[in-house]
Amino acid sequence: MKDFHQLIEKAKELEEKCLFRRAANTYSEAIDWALTDEERERCALDANRCSREARLPNRAEGL
Repeated sequence: MKDFHQLIEKAKELEEKCLFRRAANTYSEAIDWALTDEERERCALDANRCSREARLPNRAEGL
């Protein structure tokens, strides 16, 4: 079973590897596991940031 903090750590690892689309999906999944509104808001902001980053030109996933 996944928990919120595990998902956040996984998303951060994916970001470090420049896997922004996957990180955004992981942050979105973490929203469902968040216990507070503050956690949900932070996940939404991070997911949106990663989605924007993934759409940037010359930002092929995993390269």
